[in-house]
Amino acid sequence: RAPSPRAALGGFQHVVPPGASANSMMNFLIFPHAQDYTLQILSSDRRRDVKIAARRFSVRPFLEMAEFQEKAHPLYVSFYQRTRYSYFSARQHRDHFARWGESLFAAPGTIILGAFSGEQLAAVNVSRVIGDTLLFSTLFAEREAMRHHVSSLLLHTVRMAAAESGDIDRVFAGMRKTGAAQSVDTFYLHRGCTIETKPAWLGLNPIARLAVRVFQPGLLRRLQGRSES
Repeated sequence: RAPSPRAALGGFQHVVPPGASANSMMNFLIFPHAQDYTLQILSSDRRRDVKIAARRFSVRPFLEMAEFQEKAHPLYVSFYQRTRYSYFSARQHRDHFARWGESLFAAPGTIILGAFSGEQLAAVNVSRVIGDTLLFSTLFAEREAMRHHVSSLLLHTVRMAAAESGDIDRVFAGMRKTGAAQSVDTFYLHRGCTIETKPAWLGLNPIARLAVRVFQPGLLRRLQGRSES
């Protein structure tokens, strides 16, 4: 498949099949052997995190789009204002968030979980099943809920659902990150996640490549799958 025309302004990167030409590497966070997951395979500290959260929160799926749009939007706005998370910041606006909700409920294989403290929504996770892979793609939560390990509970719930499905082989938790975002990777790695490296093709237009090489050489090395040292 050809890259989007917008990639001509900057660049693109994608995994290539075995034997194809590659000029870079991509690193993925993967929980393999999804069907083998149980709480007991976690370390005692990580099992404790899940149990602490389970005493405080109840997890259930959102089955109605209107309920998701009404209850999750204020939580997302609070999350954004706290973290200054720049990706998809337009979702702070109710109409953008509503359209996102519509797209989620229209997409096959989407699972939207809410963690509730009583009637109060404390965290949301959005996952999606594609083939034999479950994508643990989006999570936002209250600060206090994070302190009480709601992320551990939601990840456990999703991994249990994958294990019980019978046809999911792995859980994808995102791309390998750097800098301050590495703490997210550490969260997954402490819970059995592995790093899978795949050959890839990196395409950058000449101006973008020069700008990255001059101003962000570390970024170029990471895109190529090389160490920054």
